[in-house]
This record gives sequence, structure tokens and C-alpha cells, in this order.
Amino acid sequence: MIIDGAHNVGKMRSTANALKEFLKIKKSGRVHLLIGIAADKDIKGILKQIIPLADIITTCAFASAIKACTPPEKLRQLASKYVKKSSNIRVFSKSKPALDWVLQRALPSDSILITGSFYLAGDVRDHWVTEEFILKHGISFKPSR
Repeated sequence: MIIDGAHNVGKMRSTANALKEFLKIKKSGRVHLLIGIAADKDIKGILKQIIPLADIITTCAFASAIKACTPPEKLRQLASKYVKKSSNIRVFSKSKPALDWVLQRALPSDSILITGSFYLAGDVRDHWVTEEFILKHGISFKPSR
């Protein structure tokens, strides 16, 4: 699983290139993409970089009082222009149910990429590490023992 903050065309191109290199090494399993993008971004340019690499695509909105999110249905419509023939696109109005859906369907051999916005990354991070934990301990990961 990769949680990535790529939120513009250049950063998504870099993420896509890194994913291509990773897939050359991995060579098996599907790529699940969970994506949410702010409304003021170059949405088509961002999607064009990453959508062709995904086998299963899930679009969602993120929660933010600061940034407007692109409606997930609009992301689905735009993403459909760049999909592989076998790709599926699911639409969720919120990030947490979208993440749950992806986690329930991903196989151990699959890869999950969550990207498109730092706001989305923050939304899903709570699944593993809460904001309260981060504020209390000053770190954004739970140390392994």
C-alpha cells in the first residue's frame, strides 16, 4: 500500500513512473487505485498519468473545509477515457467507505495506491494512525516492536 500526496500533473507523473518501476519488479497482482482530487487542479492531466496503470479504480471525495473536492462521479466520467479495457471504476461520496471497499477486495498479491490529494491522504491515514495519536506522540506512525 502506498499513500501518496501527488496533487498536480508533475507529481502524478513522478508517482506513475515510480509505480511502473515497482510493477516491473513485482510482476503479479492487480493495482487498486483510490483517488480524490481537488476541484482547482488539472484533473484530466492528473488522471491521464495514473489511470492507465490501474486495474481497479475507486473515486471518492475527501473531507476538507478548505479545499473543494472534485465530485467523485465527475472523476469517474473523466477517468473512463483513460482506463484499461478490463478496468472497473467505483464511485464513493466519502473516503472511508471507499477505503473499506478497496481493503476488502484487495488480495495479498495486489497493490493499493491512494493518491490525488494530501487531503485524501489525511482522511485515510486515520484508518491506521489517528490525529490524536500524532498530536500526543509527535509521530505519524506506530513504531514496531
